[in-house]
Amino acid sequence: MELLRLIKSKQCVREYKKKRIPHNILSKIIEAGIWGPAVHHYQPWKFFAITNKKTIVEIAQLLLRADSSTKTVSNLLEYSASNIIRSAAAIIIVYNSGDMHAMRHRLKQLYLKFERILDIVELSAIAAAIQNMMLVAESFGVGSCWLDTPLLQAQKINKLLRHKGKMVAVITLGYASQRNTRSLRKPIKDSVNYIK
Repeated sequence: MELLRLIKSKQCVREYKKKRIPHNILSKIIEAGIWGPAVHHYQPWKFFAITNKKTIVEIAQLLLRADSSTKTVSNLLEYSASNIIRSAAAIIIVYNSGDMHAMRHRLKQLYLKFERILDIVELSAIAAAIQNMMLVAESFGVGSCWLDTPLLQAQKINKLLRHKGKMVAVITLGYASQRNTRSLRKPIKDSVNYIK
C-alpha cells in the first residue's frame, strides 16, 4: 500500500476482536519502533511488549480508581482507556530509556549545549518510534491506539511491571472489531505557511 494512503487510512482503534496477533507480526511492529530516529547513536526508548491477557487486564484495572463513581474528566478518560486496554490483544508500554542523560558523562560539552532541549529531543525520537510501530501495524491489518491517559497511573503500572522508568505512552494493538471514520483535516493552506 502506498505510504501516504496508509497514513490517511490509519484509524485509532478502541475496540478489538478476541484474536491473537502472530508473534512474527508483533516482532515486525516492534522492529519498526527500534528503527525510529537515533539521536547521536542514542535510542531513547524501551518497550515492554505484553501479550499475557492476565497482565493486560491488571493494567486496565489499575486505571479504574476507587472513586470512579464521580464523573470527573480524569475518571472518564481513565475508564475509556481501561476499556481500550482490556480489549487489546497486545499492548506496548513505551518508556524513555534515559540513555541520553547518560551521555552527560561521555560528551560533557555536547550535553551542556543541548541540556535544555534534551527532553524534547528524546520525546520527538520516541514519538517517531511509536508512529513507526503504528504504521507497520496498520500495514499488517493490525489496529492500534496511542494512549497517554495511563500516564496518570504510571507509578502503579511501573510497580506491577517492576520497572522504574519514565513512561511515555501505552500503545494498544489488535484486530479492529469495528472501524471508525477519521476526523477531517484542515486544508493544507490553513496548516502550512510556505516561505519561498
